[in-house]
Amino acid sequence: MVLVGCVVAAGFGGQSANAATPNQAPIADAGLSRYVAQDPIALDGTGSYDPDNSGTLSYIWRQISGPAVVITDPNTATPTIGGFVQTDEIQECEFELVVTGDGELESLPDIVKVIIVPDFGLRTLQQENPPFDRNKPTVVYFAGGDCVTGRSGRVWSASAWSSRANIISFPNGYGPDRGADPPTYYRYGDVIIVYLSAVALDYKQPIQTLGYSTGGMPAIDVAIHLNLAYADARYAVNRVTFLDAACRGDTGYSADVTDVTEYLGSAVDGEQCWIDSYESGQFFYPSVLNVQVARGDHNVPRQWYQDSLANPQKNQFNGGLVAGAYWSVVGPGKNLQLASTPGTAIYEFEWQGGTSSGYMDFYWETRSPGRLPEPVTLVGPADGSVVDSNGAVLSCEVSGNAVGYQLLFGRDPYHMVYLFSDTPSAPGEPVTGFPFEQCWWTVRAYDEYGSTIHADPVDIKAESVTAQTIENATTGQTYASIQQAINDAHPRDEIVVSPGVCQYIENVNFKGKSLTLRSTDSNDPDTVAATVINGGPRGSVITMSDSQDGGCILSGLTITGGAVGISCYGTSPTIRNCIVESNGPNAIEFWEGCEPPTVIDCAISGHVAEVDDPTLIAHWPLDEVQGVIAYNDAADCDGTLMGNPVWQPDGGMLIGALQFDGIDDYVSTEFALNPADGPFSVVAWVKGGAPGQDVVSQANRASWLGADSTEGNLMTNLRSGRSSTPLLSETCITDGNWHRIGFVWDGSYRHLYVDGVEVAVDGSPLSGLASAEGGLYFGAGSTLTPGTFFSGLIDDVRIYNRVVRP
Repeated sequence: MVLVGCVVAAGFGGQSANAATPNQAPIADAGLSRYVAQDPIALDGTGSYDPDNSGTLSYIWRQISGPAVVITDPNTATPTIGGFVQTDEIQECEFELVVTGDGELESLPDIVKVIIVPDFGLRTLQQENPPFDRNKPTVVYFAGGDCVTGRSGRVWSASAWSSRANIISFPNGYGPDRGADPPTYYRYGDVIIVYLSAVALDYKQPIQTLGYSTGGMPAIDVAIHLNLAYADARYAVNRVTFLDAACRGDTGYSADVTDVTEYLGSAVDGEQCWIDSYESGQFFYPSVLNVQVARGDHNVPRQWYQDSLANPQKNQFNGGLVAGAYWSVVGPGKNLQLASTPGTAIYEFEWQGGTSSGYMDFYWETRSPGRLPEPVTLVGPADGSVVDSNGAVLSCEVSGNAVGYQLLFGRDPYHMVYLFSDTPSAPGEPVTGFPFEQCWWTVRAYDEYGSTIHADPVDIKAESVTAQTIENATTGQTYASIQQAINDAHPRDEIVVSPGVCQYIENVNFKGKSLTLRSTDSNDPDTVAATVINGGPRGSVITMSDSQDGGCILSGLTITGGAVGISCYGTSPTIRNCIVESNGPNAIEFWEGCEPPTVIDCAISGHVAEVDDPTLIAHWPLDEVQGVIAYNDAADCDGTLMGNPVWQPDGGMLIGALQFDGIDDYVSTEFALNPADGPFSVVAWVKGGAPGQDVVSQANRASWLGADSTEGNLMTNLRSGRSSTPLLSETCITDGNWHRIGFVWDGSYRHLYVDGVEVAVDGSPLSGLASAEGGLYFGAGSTLTPGTFFSGLIDDVRIYNRVVRP
C-alpha cells in the first residue's frame, strides 16, 4: 500500500461545470433503461433539449454493444427496437443517442441500456386490479402449493388491498426454474421486471412480495433475483412477507435461513431490505419481525394477514406491539425499516385471540424485548408552504420507542439524503438556511436497536438558500443523491459534492465504475471538513469494486459512520486529502489478493486492513515444502500431487511454487466449480511451459487455461457447446518469464488476461458455458494426454465466483 503524508490514528487535499452560455451544444437524453423479453419497445429521446432553444433537434440512434437487434426509425426521437432473442442469460444492448440543433452543434452522446431477460418460457402473471397505477405501491402474491408448484386459481383478491396497491398474482400457478434442484423461482422475477418496465418505466413506489406456504420460496427468490441480478432501484423489493412459508430449509416447513440472510444483504441504493414472518409454528429468524398468529393451524397466517389491513384491533400501535398490514407498503407504518440484528431476533410477537379479534403481545419479552418505533407525525410548515428568511421549526410529535430523531432534506421526496440534525428528542430549533429552494423535509425516528421510520416528506419553498449540490462536472447535470449521480455516470466522469450544513447520509457504491468523487476544493481543510458523507450505523460508507482500470478517486471528503469507512475489492483506488473514520475498527478495507489503495495526505482514524475475499471460493498457494498435498486455503478441496512434481519453497512468484516435468507430473483436485453455474474467474502465475501444454483443466471436459499448440499463446477451451470454438489470444506465455494469466466468464463473454491486460474476448455473446462436474488438474490436459503436461512452474491458483480483473 502507498501511504503518502497521512495521519493514521489506531490531510487535506475544483470547479463545477459552467452555466449555460449562448450557442451551447444541445443535450442528449436517451431515456431510462428498459427490460424486455421478445416484444418490441420504443426508446425515448424526447427529454433531449437545446439550452439555447435555437431550433428543432435532429436525432441519430445507433447500437453500440450487445446482441444485434433491429432499429426502426433511428432518426426520430422514439425509434422502435425489436428482434430480441432470449437465451438462458441476461443480455445487455446499449444504444447511443446524439442530437444536433439546426444541423450545427452536436451533443455529447447519451447511452441507454435495454436488458433482455433470460427465457422464462410460458410463465405469466396477472394484475388483479388493472390498470396499473404508478402512483401506488405494488404487492406481489404467491399462493400455496405442493412444495414445488403453486396451485392455479389462487389469487390475493382483497378489496381493501386492491384500492391501495397494484396487486400481482399468478392464477395459472407457478413452477420452479428449469433444471433447478432444489427448486428455485428466479424466472418469475424476470416476468415481473419486464411487466413493470412496460407499465411503469419511471416507477418510484415500494414493492412487497407475499408468500403463503410453498409461495414463500418464490416470494424470496424473486426478491433476491430482482435486487441482485438487476439492482435497479425502480424495481427493487425491500419488503418480503412470509405467511407460514414452507418447504425449504433444514426444518422442512420454513424458508431457508441462508436465503433470508442473502435477501437482507441485497439492498439496492441504500433502501434497506427487511422481512416479516407470520407462523403457525415456532420457527423464528434473526433480523426478522417474527409473529406467531396461530398454533398448529397452517391456514390461519394467510387469512390473518390479509384481514389485518381493515381490522381496527390489528391496526392499533399498542406501544410498538403491532404487526400485519400495519407495516406493509399500504399501512400507516409503510416507511419502517427494520434493524439488522444478526444472530438474534429482537422483535418477536404473538397474537392473542382468534383470526378476527384479539390483541398483540410479546412472544417472550425477556428474550426478545423489542418494540417498534411509532409512525412519525410532522409538525411544521404544510406542504407547499413558503419559508422566509426568518426560518421555521421543522419538527414532529414524539414517536413511541424512539431514542433519536434525524431532520432530513431532499431535492425530491425519494432521495432524503441531506442530514441536517440528529438529536435525542424531536427537533426544536428554527432552520433558517436550506440547501435548495424547492426543498422536501421529513423527520426520521429510530429506536435503540436501529429500526427507523419516517413521515412522508413535505415540500416547501425556501427563501434563504445556501446551495449544497451534487453535480456531475463532466456533464453539468445535478442530482438528488450521490448514488443517483453514480448510477447515471459514465467511466471517467467526475462527481462533485458541495460542502454545507448538511451531511450526505448515504452508503455509496461505485458499481464497478472508474469515477472521481470529490469536494469542491480538495485542498481547503474547511471544505473537506464540511463535505461529509455519513454511512449511518452499518455497512460500508463507500464501496469500490471491479473497476477495470483501477481509476477510482476519492478526494477532499470526510467519510464517517458505517461498519467500515471505505471498502475496496477488485480495484485499487486513490484516496487523497480525506478524513476517514468509521464505527468499526477498520477505516479502510481491501480484499486479500487485491492491490491495496493508494492513500495520500489523509487523516485516518482506525486501521487500514487486508480482509478475506468472500468470493474467493478456491485458493491453492502452492507454498508447501514437502508432501503430496496442495492445500486449498479457501475451501475443502485440496489437491493431490501425481507423478513427481517438486516443491520450490523459494522459487515462486509469491513465495513458493510447484515444478512440473512436462511428462507425467500434475495435481488432481476434487470438484471446485461448474462453469455452467454463472460468472467466475480463474487466475494463476506460470513460468515456462511449451506450446500445447495446459495449466488448469477440468477432468474429462475442457482446458480452462493453456498454451496453444503453435505459438504458446494463452487460450481457453471452455465453450458453450459443440458449435462454439476455443478463445485464442496472440500473447505468448511460454517465453520463460513469469506471467499472471486469467480466464473470466461474465455470463455472456469469455475474457483472457495476461499480466493484467485483456488479450482476448468473444466478439459476440454466448448462451452459457457447458456444464462440467469433474475435479481440476493443474499442469495437465483434461484427459491426461501426452503433450498436454506442463513443463515449468505454477504458482498461486485462485478461483472466484465473480468477475475479477486479473
